Amino acid sequence: MLRDLLRMWRKIDLLKDALRDFLGMIDAVEQSFRCATDALSGKCDCAGAREVIYKTDIQVNKTERRIRKNLVEHLAVNPRGDAPACLILMSVSKDAERAGDYCKNLLEVAEMFHDKLENTEYADDLREMTDQVADSFTKTRKAFGEDDQVVGHEVTVEEVRFAKRSDDLVEKIANDEKLKSNQAVCLALTFRFLKRVNAHLGNIASSVVMPLHKIDYFDEKSGEKGKTEHQNQG
Repeated sequence: MLRDLLRMWRKIDLLKDALRDFLGMIDAVEQSFRCATDALSGKCDCAGAREVIYKTDIQVNKTERRIRKNLVEHLAVNPRGDAPACLILMSVSKDAERAGDYCKNLLEVAEMFHDKLENTEYADDLREMTDQVADSFTKTRKAFGEDDQVVGHEVTVEEVRFAKRSDDLVEKIANDEKLKSNQAVCLALTFRFLKRVNAHLGNIASSVVMPLHKIDYFDEKSGEKGKTEHQNQG
């Protein structure tokens, strides 16, 4: 269905603009993510990252409002048409905006950490999971922008594994008596916020492979993906 909707959107100015704006949101949030994780790893200073991230956040928020405005205007003129497409785009644009908020949270962790996360025994986990989320950004943009269902399915399946690994690491950190309190808190928050960024990307990718009423969820019986309400919030 999404392929047909995308083809139709490109012929209607308001919807074409909304689609372009949404793909731009993903790119902007990815930039914020890279700035935040660079600050966490000590590759850049927090002050510089904050300037970029908060400027980008304002841009992302304005873009989301513009998307909603364009979609509402379109539906006002065409009340019987394109409603599923508009609902999909409204849903995924909120996911992109929320992912950007978690990038701000990652920066806040970098600012409160007394050392560098790279100096802990969890440095390899941090690098691997950061790289995985960066890869999810690339794949999610491709899945939605090109209606690539294979890539969309890949993102959603990987998101489930990623969430499990994040939860396991948080549990390990909670029981690691060698860590100082500042280290333990910052590490746990980092892996939890990485999980949330990746979860929102998974939600966007799910719109490519699932019908509208099942966006954010795979069939729990299939074993591929089945987030409970608690897991979706945690």
